[in-house]
Amino acid sequence: MSISALRQVLAEKLGERDTRRFSEVHLQNLLDKEYSDEGALQDATREGLQTPPALPPALVDKVLKVFGQPGVGEAALLGMEEIRLLAAFAKQHMKKSHSVRLSDLDPSQWGCIRKNAGLRLKPYTGEISGLDLQPVTPFQWSEAPEGSQASQYLPHIGSHIQEILHDKKYSMYNARQYKTLLTVSGMQAELGFTVRGTTDAALVLQQSIAVGAAANGLRWLWELKRQLHAPTEEMPARTPSNSPSSSSSDATQENVVSLQSKAACQAMAALLLANIHAPDLKPAITLTDLRDSHSIFWLDGLNIMYYAAPDAATAWALTKALLLRDPEGHSNNQSLGQLPQSLEPFAKRQKLDVYGMRSSGGELEQLAGLADSLNSHEVKLSTAACMLKQLFGMPAFCTDEKPPRPVPFGIYT
Repeated sequence: MSISALRQVLAEKLGERDTRRFSEVHLQNLLDKEYSDEGALQDATREGLQTPPALPPALVDKVLKVFGQPGVGEAALLGMEEIRLLAAFAKQHMKKSHSVRLSDLDPSQWGCIRKNAGLRLKPYTGEISGLDLQPVTPFQWSEAPEGSQASQYLPHIGSHIQEILHDKKYSMYNARQYKTLLTVSGMQAELGFTVRGTTDAALVLQQSIAVGAAANGLRWLWELKRQLHAPTEEMPARTPSNSPSSSSSDATQENVVSLQSKAACQAMAALLLANIHAPDLKPAITLTDLRDSHSIFWLDGLNIMYYAAPDAATAWALTKALLLRDPEGHSNNQSLGQLPQSLEPFAKRQKLDVYGMRSSGGELEQLAGLADSLNSHEVKLSTAACMLKQLFGMPAFCTDEKPPRPVPFGIYT
């Protein structure tokens, strides 16, 4: 069975929305381990439930029986004290939630985060035109570690957005000096992890820096890699109509970065964290070697949009055109003129609904919170059973194992 076929089976059992919560890693693990029948899957589920702090064997049997039901009519199998035990079990798993650093984040972990948050990848296929293209001098990396070259690459980045810096509203920020700049905790249910770390460089509101809340003023981030390789057709570069490189398809393909690369996954994760911190500013991020490769990522609601610029001149012109205006694409500078029509989709993108993420992905927190209120007879067993099913169907149970243990879910009835 292929992953696509397994996903179709899941969709039939759980519905399209719940199916999107499962990453390719988990589906591949199911196929590799041949969890192709109810018995094998329940054995794996039993193992997970018996992981310390383990549930009583009799309660494990009841949980498995509930999961095996197509509806919630078997909720009466669980008494109030048993539901209390399950709530405490969930709370312990929340406390043991894995923490991951951005600099160590791998594609598997990013897959868990992306599926957990309900994010979708989409290429930007529109035509880019109307940009003021200027010659760009590539940055010259030395043999020293990348982070130690901030005194050179920060002025280099700033030289391409001088008009924005002259306005005194924003400042270039050496993000590497603040190792927890992008850290997001307390959202394990939505992300599956506590994510810690920072990026390399950022454009930040000066007022936010002044009050010690730089993360709330993030406007644009740069994730820097001395070398970016792995061309792929998954991220097609677009050539603007007025670009001098429009006649060279070979040059275009050289600038493409694989979406499956560790560098791209870290950049997209940094983008998500930045938008959690500063949703109103709708920050974007450029993954670049400051030479030939410039991949720009931004959020449009829950869609991660990506654009591989065909050359450095296009990347910097696009970045400057957007930063010269507010996050909605407007400017009080009459001489600046209107935002190029081809860039309007960038300005009109929807900001990340962080509250919506919490309300749609917080079942784990809701269930753990029941431990304090389960004495009330107003708590319906059927509601609790629904929450339990949702809990054990969430990729919040991703682990560091290679491959990870399959998420226990009741797809077999």
